[in-house]
Amino acid sequence: MSPYPTTPGQQTHSAPPTGWQQQNTGAGRKITGSMGSANPRSPTGPVGLHAPSHLPGQRADDQSRAEDRALVPLPAGRQPLPRSPLDRGPVLSRRRLLIGLGVVGMAAVGIGSTAFFLNRSRSPYTTLYTFNDDSLPVQALAWAPSGRQLAAGGNNMQVKIWDIHSGALTLTLRGHTDFVQGLAWSRDGFNLASASADTTIIIWDAVQGGQPQFVLRGHTDTVYAVAWSPDGSMIVSASADKTVRIWDAQHGGEAKQVLQGHTSDVYAVAWSPDGSLIASASSDGTAKIWNIQQADPIHSLANNKGFLRGVVWSPDSKRVATAAHDGVVTVWNANSSYPPAFTLSGPSDVLTSVAWSQDGGLLAAGSADHSVAIWNAHQAGPVLNTLTDHKDVITAVAWSPDSSMLASTSTDTTIIIWQRQS
Repeated sequence: MSPYPTTPGQQTHSAPPTGWQQQNTGAGRKITGSMGSANPRSPTGPVGLHAPSHLPGQRADDQSRAEDRALVPLPAGRQPLPRSPLDRGPVLSRRRLLIGLGVVGMAAVGIGSTAFFLNRSRSPYTTLYTFNDDSLPVQALAWAPSGRQLAAGGNNMQVKIWDIHSGALTLTLRGHTDFVQGLAWSRDGFNLASASADTTIIIWDAVQGGQPQFVLRGHTDTVYAVAWSPDGSMIVSASADKTVRIWDAQHGGEAKQVLQGHTSDVYAVAWSPDGSLIASASSDGTAKIWNIQQADPIHSLANNKGFLRGVVWSPDSKRVATAAHDGVVTVWNANSSYPPAFTLSGPSDVLTSVAWSQDGGLLAAGSADHSVAIWNAHQAGPVLNTLTDHKDVITAVAWSPDSSMLASTSTDTTIIIWQRQS
C-alpha cells in the first residue's frame, strides 16, 4: 500500500454527503454529523493548547519536550485544557440563534421586518455553517482562490476540503503521520500545501482526486506553517527547528534556501502579495522580514511581550500585522523596523492567529479567550465586532478571497463560517 493513500470523498455540490443533514433555519444552514472516525494511530499527547506529540507512540518521558514546543504556549501559572477524549461519539454541531433576537425570534414570523432590523443592527456577522471535526481540534484553515472551497487540517492528521455553497465534504487527503499544522493554496487553485508535525510538507493535487504530487523533507522538527509565492513557483515554510525554508514548488527536492535568524520556534510565515518579501513570526518574540536574495533578515520587528503566533501581509504589501502573546495585534510598515504604525487591542488573552481581509479594510484575530476580534485595518481603534460562538481557544482565522466570509476554528472542535453582512 502506498504510504500516502488518498481517499477522495467525492460528493455532488447539490447535496451534502451521505450521513449528513442540511437544515434551513431561516437565517442560515447547519451541517450535522461526523467528519469521520478518529484515526486509531492518532498521537496520545495533549490536544488543545499544546503542540502535538511529534511521532505516534511518543514516550511518556518525551512529554515535557512536546509541551515546551506548545502550539499556543500557556501563560505562567495557567493549566492546559483537558485532553479531548478520542473514543467518544460524534459531536453534533449547533446553529445558534442570532445575537439580539432572543425571545423575539419566537414571533419572527409575524414581525419579520423587525427581526431583520435587529439582526442587521446588532450582528453584522451571521453563521453560515458550523462543522465539527471528529472531536479533535482543527489547527489550520485555507480558502481556495475561487472562494468556493475551504481546506481544514488538524489533529486527525488529515486535510479535508469543503464546498462552501453546499456544505459538502468533497475531498479527504490522507498521508501525514502526525498533526497537520499549516495549509496554503496555490494562487491558481490547482495545488494545496500542508505542513505537519511529522516534519514534512505535502503538495497535493487539489483538483483531480487529491493525489500527493511530492513530499518536501528537510525540517528536523514540527512544520507549523507554509505559504506559496504569488507566482506559484516557490513555497516557504516555518518550523520548530528555528528555520524558515524556501522550496521549489514545481519540482520538489531539497530546500533551495534556509533562512536562519530566529532563536526559537518559528510559528508563522507569509509571502508578500507582490512576491518580493517574506515575513516570519516566532516564539522568540520577533517577526522578521526577509528578502529571499539575502541570507539575513532586512528587518527584525519587536514590540510585544512573549511569543508571536501569527503574521500576515496587507493586500498592498505595504504593511505587516503580527498577533502576540500579550493579546495585541501590532501593525508595522514593511519598510521600517520601528516604530510600528499602530497597535490594536481588546481580547483578554493570548492571540493565536491573525488574518487581513483581501479588500484591505479589516483585521481579524483569534484569541485564547474563545473569541474572534475584528478591527479597522487602517488605523488604531477599538474592536469593531467580537464573534463569540466558539467555546474554547481559537486556533485559526481566515478571510475568504472576496472578504465576504470569515472562517474560524477552535479547540472546541468546530469550524464556523461567518457571513459578513453588506
